[in-house]
Amino acid sequence: SDQIDPVFYDTPYWLGPQKDADEAYAVLLAALEKTGLVGIGRFALRTREQLVALYAVDGALRISTMRFHDEVIEPDDLDMPQPQKKVSDREAKMADALVSSLAAEFDPAEYDDTYRERVLEVVEAKAAGRQIVAPVVGEQAPETDLMALLEQSISGARKTKKPKAK
Repeated sequence: SDQIDPVFYDTPYWLGPQKDADEAYAVLLAALEKTGLVGIGRFALRTREQLVALYAVDGALRISTMRFHDEVIEPDDLDMPQPQKKVSDREAKMADALVSSLAAEFDPAEYDDTYRERVLEVVEAKAAGRQIVAPVVGEQAPETDLMALLEQSISGARKTKKPKAK
Protein backbone atom coordinates (compact mmCIF):
# COMPACT_ATOMS: atom_id res chain seq x y z
CA SER A 1 0.00 0.00 0.00
CA ASP A 2 2.88 2.38 0.63
CA GLN A 3 3.95 2.03 -3.01
CA ILE A 4 0.76 3.66 -4.32
CA ASP A 5 0.84 7.45 -4.50
CA PRO A 6 -2.50 8.83 -3.16
CA VAL A 7 -2.86 10.86 -6.38
CA PHE A 8 -3.95 7.61 -8.07
CA TYR A 9 -6.90 7.00 -5.73
CA ASP A 10 -10.32 8.31 -6.67
CA THR A 11 -13.61 7.11 -5.14
CA PRO A 12 -13.91 4.52 -2.33
CA TYR A 13 -16.68 1.89 -2.16
CA TRP A 14 -17.40 -0.64 0.61
CA LEU A 15 -17.77 -4.26 -0.43
CA GLY A 16 -19.88 -6.90 1.26
CA PRO A 17 -20.09 -10.63 0.60
CA GLN A 18 -22.59 -11.90 -1.94
CA LYS A 19 -25.07 -14.55 -0.95
CA ASP A 20 -23.22 -17.81 -0.14
CA ALA A 21 -19.83 -16.08 -0.43
CA ASP A 22 -19.21 -15.36 3.27
CA GLU A 23 -16.29 -17.79 3.50
CA ALA A 24 -14.46 -16.44 0.43
CA TYR A 25 -15.01 -12.87 1.64
CA ALA A 26 -13.70 -13.70 5.13
CA VAL A 27 -10.62 -15.50 3.74
CA LEU A 28 -9.70 -12.61 1.43
CA LEU A 29 -10.34 -10.07 4.20
CA ALA A 30 -8.13 -12.01 6.63
CA ALA A 31 -5.32 -12.34 4.07
CA LEU A 32 -5.33 -8.62 3.22
CA GLU A 33 -5.51 -7.63 6.90
CA LYS A 34 -2.62 -9.93 7.83
CA THR A 35 -0.32 -8.98 4.96
CA GLY A 36 -1.25 -5.30 4.61
CA LEU A 37 -1.20 -5.81 0.85
CA VAL A 38 -3.50 -4.15 -1.68
CA GLY A 39 -5.04 -6.01 -4.59
CA ILE A 40 -5.03 -4.22 -7.94
CA GLY A 41 -7.58 -5.18 -10.55
CA ARG A 42 -10.22 -4.03 -12.98
CA PHE A 43 -13.98 -4.08 -12.89
CA ALA A 44 -16.86 -2.52 -14.79
CA LEU A 45 -18.65 0.36 -13.12
CA ARG A 46 -21.42 2.18 -14.98
CA THR A 47 -20.43 0.51 -18.28
CA ARG A 48 -16.79 1.66 -18.01
CA GLU A 49 -13.83 -0.45 -17.04
CA GLN A 50 -12.15 0.91 -13.92
CA LEU A 51 -8.76 0.30 -12.36
CA VAL A 52 -9.30 -0.43 -8.66
CA ALA A 53 -7.39 -1.07 -5.46
CA LEU A 54 -8.86 -3.61 -3.03
CA TYR A 55 -7.85 -3.40 0.62
CA ALA A 56 -8.99 -4.24 4.15
CA VAL A 57 -10.20 -1.44 6.43
CA ASP A 58 -11.68 -1.91 9.90
CA GLY A 59 -12.86 -5.49 9.33
CA ALA A 60 -14.35 -4.90 5.88
CA LEU A 61 -13.21 -4.82 2.27
CA ARG A 62 -13.08 -1.57 0.41
CA ILE A 63 -12.21 -0.76 -3.18
CA SER A 64 -11.12 2.58 -4.51
CA THR A 65 -11.37 3.42 -8.14
CA MET A 66 -8.03 4.63 -9.40
CA ARG A 67 -6.69 6.85 -12.12
CA PHE A 68 -4.66 5.24 -14.87
CA HIS A 69 -1.07 6.49 -15.12
CA ASP A 70 -1.81 8.59 -18.22
CA GLU A 71 -4.58 10.42 -16.31
CA VAL A 72 -2.19 11.71 -13.66
CA ILE A 73 -0.52 14.99 -14.48
CA GLU A 74 3.02 15.40 -13.22
CA PRO A 75 4.16 18.83 -12.00
CA ASP A 76 6.81 18.91 -14.74
CA ASP A 77 4.03 18.70 -17.35
CA LEU A 78 2.39 21.88 -16.08
CA ASP A 79 3.29 25.32 -17.27
CA MET A 80 3.31 26.90 -13.83
CA PRO A 81 5.42 29.89 -12.94
CA GLN A 82 8.09 29.12 -10.38
CA PRO A 83 8.65 31.41 -7.41
CA GLN A 84 11.36 33.93 -8.25
CA LYS A 85 12.04 35.11 -4.71
CA LYS A 86 14.34 33.06 -2.52
CA VAL A 87 13.16 32.46 1.03
CA SER A 88 15.41 33.88 3.72
CA ASP A 89 16.47 31.77 6.68
CA ARG A 90 14.35 33.99 8.95
CA GLU A 91 11.25 33.50 6.80
CA ALA A 92 11.83 29.74 6.60
CA LYS A 93 12.25 29.45 10.39
CA MET A 94 9.11 31.51 11.03
CA ALA A 95 7.07 29.51 8.54
CA ASP A 96 8.35 26.28 10.12
CA ALA A 97 7.43 27.55 13.59
CA LEU A 98 3.94 28.49 12.42
CA VAL A 99 3.31 25.16 10.70
CA SER A 100 4.65 23.27 13.74
CA SER A 101 2.49 25.28 16.15
CA LEU A 102 -0.64 24.54 14.11
CA ALA A 103 0.05 20.81 13.69
CA ALA A 104 -2.64 18.53 15.16
CA GLU A 105 -4.14 15.10 14.64
CA PHE A 106 -6.54 14.94 11.69
CA ASP A 107 -10.20 14.67 12.70
CA PRO A 108 -12.52 14.57 9.67
CA ALA A 109 -15.49 15.49 11.90
CA GLU A 110 -13.98 18.97 12.33
CA TYR A 111 -14.65 19.77 8.66
CA ASP A 112 -18.12 20.44 7.31
CA ASP A 113 -19.25 20.73 3.70
CA THR A 114 -20.21 24.40 3.97
CA TYR A 115 -20.88 24.64 0.23
CA ARG A 116 -23.53 21.91 0.51
CA GLU A 117 -25.02 23.58 3.59
CA ARG A 118 -25.31 26.91 1.75
CA VAL A 119 -26.90 25.24 -1.28
CA LEU A 120 -29.46 23.54 0.98
CA GLU A 121 -30.22 26.91 2.63
CA VAL A 122 -30.87 28.43 -0.80
CA VAL A 123 -33.08 25.49 -1.82
CA GLU A 124 -35.07 25.75 1.43
CA ALA A 125 -35.43 29.53 1.00
CA LYS A 126 -36.69 29.09 -2.58
CA ALA A 127 -39.09 26.37 -1.44
CA ALA A 128 -40.41 28.76 1.20
CA GLY A 129 -40.99 31.39 -1.50
CA ARG A 130 -38.26 33.80 -0.41
CA GLN A 131 -36.37 35.74 -3.07
CA ILE A 132 -32.71 34.78 -3.46
CA VAL A 133 -30.14 37.53 -3.96
CA ALA A 134 -26.65 36.62 -5.15
CA PRO A 135 -23.88 37.89 -2.87
CA VAL A 136 -21.66 40.68 -4.13
CA VAL A 137 -18.15 39.52 -4.94
CA GLY A 138 -15.57 41.53 -2.99
CA GLU A 139 -12.54 43.31 -4.33
CA GLN A 140 -9.11 41.71 -4.34
CA ALA A 141 -7.34 42.00 -1.00
CA PRO A 142 -4.51 44.53 -0.88
CA GLU A 143 -0.93 43.29 -0.67
CA THR A 144 0.21 42.57 2.86
CA ASP A 145 3.49 42.10 4.68
CA LEU A 146 3.97 38.32 4.83
CA MET A 147 6.55 38.49 7.62
CA ALA A 148 4.24 40.56 9.82
CA LEU A 149 1.40 38.10 9.24
CA LEU A 150 3.68 35.14 10.03
CA GLU A 151 4.85 36.76 13.27
CA GLN A 152 1.25 37.54 14.26
CA SER A 153 0.10 33.99 13.45
CA ILE A 154 2.94 32.40 15.41
CA SER A 155 2.31 34.49 18.51
CA GLY A 156 -1.41 33.78 18.29
CA ALA A 157 -0.88 30.05 17.73
CA ARG A 158 1.43 29.78 20.74
CA LYS A 159 -1.22 31.34 22.99
CA THR A 160 -3.99 28.97 21.85
CA LYS A 161 -1.90 25.82 21.28
CA LYS A 162 -3.66 22.60 22.25
CA PRO A 163 -1.48 19.78 23.57
CA LYS A 164 -0.78 17.14 20.93
CA ALA A 165 -2.38 13.71 21.34
CA LYS A 166 0.12 11.00 22.18
